[in-house]
Amino acid sequence: MSAVVGLASLAAFTRLLAPAQFGNYVALLALVGLLQSAGFLWLQNGVLRSYSKCRDDHARADLASAAKVGFVLAGIGISAAWLTLALLDNQFLPRALWVVGLPALLISGWIAIARSWLRVHNQTWRFVAVDIVQSLGGFGLSILALLTLGAEPALVVTAGAIGGLIAISLSSDLVRRPFTSVFGAGSLLGALWRYGAPLTMVGFLTSVMAVSDRLLVAALVGAPSAGAYGVGYAIADRAIMLALVPVTFAMKPTIFAAFESGTPLQIQGLLNQSARWLMSIGLPITTLLVCSPAPLVALFAGGGLAAEAEAVVPWVAIGSLLGALLSLHFGLAFQLASRTGGMIAVLAPAAILNVVANLLLLPVFGMIAAAWTTVAAYAFALCLSAYFGRRHHRIPFPVKDAMISAAACIPLAALLRFAAETSLFGYLLAAGAGAIAYLIALTLLYRLLGSACEQDEVADPPPQRLR
Repeated sequence: MSAVVGLASLAAFTRLLAPAQFGNYVALLALVGLLQSAGFLWLQNGVLRSYSKCRDDHARADLASAAKVGFVLAGIGISAAWLTLALLDNQFLPRALWVVGLPALLISGWIAIARSWLRVHNQTWRFVAVDIVQSLGGFGLSILALLTLGAEPALVVTAGAIGGLIAISLSSDLVRRPFTSVFGAGSLLGALWRYGAPLTMVGFLTSVMAVSDRLLVAALVGAPSAGAYGVGYAIADRAIMLALVPVTFAMKPTIFAAFESGTPLQIQGLLNQSARWLMSIGLPITTLLVCSPAPLVALFAGGGLAAEAEAVVPWVAIGSLLGALLSLHFGLAFQLASRTGGMIAVLAPAAILNVVANLLLLPVFGMIAAAWTTVAAYAFALCLSAYFGRRHHRIPFPVKDAMISAAACIPLAALLRFAAETSLFGYLLAAGAGAIAYLIALTLLYRLLGSACEQDEVADPPPQRLR
């Protein structure tokens, strides 16, 4: 729901806010995302991990107390960092955004922890309700505020925070848990930190790769360019991830179950199957975004941002596909071996490359340089993941199947290029015809050439026995 509402917010906010205002809003969201990962992700993961070890209500109360104490301590630290940045700011963001941004950050951080608590309690309907109320309620209140009170990005942030407060009322179980003791909460808090700190570093580095470019574009090129870049990035990245994440959700439990009780050959077969689905779905969507981004950008981008955003979409689409392969496929090597912290060695060099390349290239080439560095950083991280992941578990990749999917995209690309300058209706007809042509070509190529064999894979089945 949040991803769908995010796309709807692009169409609305880019038309209700001026380009510079929307750029400031995008930069603020990027900063909130970075600090939320740095401050609260360890608590989210710690709650998810530690709840299964709670044998009785007293242990669960201790965990709830530790989560609340941890939020207060992390909130103090994050608030100090936020206020320091606000005092040092030399007109990077309007003061009003600094004022409303901190409450929004703290509310968002608490909701993330509360949602983790709902997950471990198997309160699925509350989990979904919180997501719907936070995203859809915040969006509705933002539109109402912009239409009645005027075009001001601080109103959007404030409305989103109010939607978050309403969502908190649906996840009050964690708040209502009685506080046990400082000693019990303190000892458990240390365990939460030891488990969650490496995952926090991984999450923070992931956020640096995903959102730091908006901050750098805003600082080095300007707020309007940051807005255009944010629109283009969101369109491409969300299209790719909305299509590919369900594949991993469907395959991941089976892969992990096979890792615990199956054979190496069975695991490799499932990993190959997952990669085939990722390629057969991801490549045509990337082709659509690369060959004909204009109609989609015109649909979601207003306020004169469409032209700049259109140039960003093809590059970000390629980078997002590489990022999806990193997080949804090759990154499984670290998860299967319970060595998630090993991803730091993969993400840290790529994040540094991303930031340094942007600092060097943005002043020279402008906003488009951020899109180039996105592709380069994710490609670098993907290579590092494939290399370092071999030490834990060899993840295969069916090269032949990927080439078949790429070849099947040729008629789709031809139809999309032919319809690039037509109306939206003509574009939709061409995209539909291209999708049918892709499926026919993919089926024929698989019948003619067959699927990948062992010699076509990057990695052979691991010789070691399963633990």
